Amino acid sequence: MSAQGIVYRQMRPGEESMVSGLMVRSFDEFIGAGYPRSGVRDFLAYVSTQAIGERLRRQHTILVALDGARIVGAVDIDDYRHIDLLFIEKAYHGKGIARELVQRCIELALEARPSLKELTADTSDFGQRAYESMGFEPAGPQMVEHGRHFQRMRLKLKKYGRR
Repeated sequence: MSAQGIVYRQMRPGEESMVSGLMVRSFDEFIGAGYPRSGVRDFLAYVSTQAIGERLRRQHTILVALDGARIVGAVDIDDYRHIDLLFIEKAYHGKGIARELVQRCIELALEARPSLKELTADTSDFGQRAYESMGFEPAGPQMVEHGRHFQRMRLKLKKYGRR
């Protein structure tokens, strides 16, 4: 698999189940084993087809990466300030898709909020190295909410032309 030919765009109505499925598969394979049952239940509810659709009706923007008609990556940015979810299909790891999705989030955030000084993200242990490779740094201790543990990360946007 290569990142050539990958198309990036905003998620469209009707794609909620594909985005949810991608997130559930990735969670099951890379993250879920370290969660208590309550955390697994909470996460699955958080990324259900219904929850993904509800995000779009609130202040969330979801971008997807497609290989043909298949969604192979997705990122959810909340209010152009916080990356809430970022998942890439296993076969597409290491191809720059996460980096491109995050770069597009940065561009959208700065367009919507020109004075924004930082972008935050929450990540599992599995994703922390990827965020660090994109310039994010831990922003405090690891947190636990509703049985889900994660690290809050921060990217200072001054290197993107903002102070």
